[in-house]
Amino acid sequence: MKDFVTYDIFCDLNKEQIFAEVVGFLPNFKWRQGDSDSQGPYISGMDDDDIQIKLWLGEEPVEMTISFDDVWLDTSDRDKRKVHFIELIENVIIPPLGVISKFDK
Repeated sequence: MKDFVTYDIFCDLNKEQIFAEVVGFLPNFKWRQGDSDSQGPYISGMDDDDIQIKLWLGEEPVEMTISFDDVWLDTSDRDKRKVHFIELIENVIIPPLGVISKFDK
């Protein structure tokens, strides 16, 4: 299984609404907002296991990237844990944001 997953999401929410939704569903992540010269505004978060999530809001569709690089390397159930987290993202977090138009996992 790859160490990153990318989704393109058609979303009608503004960046403040997206931020509120994501923070509400994943309060254990440390979140920040920023602005990139090349890709515009983004939301970035990381949890204590070092799972990283970034949403690029300056693009249509919104791009969400999840990185599992160096996460759970010392566990035998690493892939199972990644699958569980991806299912959470796809079934709980993305639906209120919009519709997945494309994904790479």
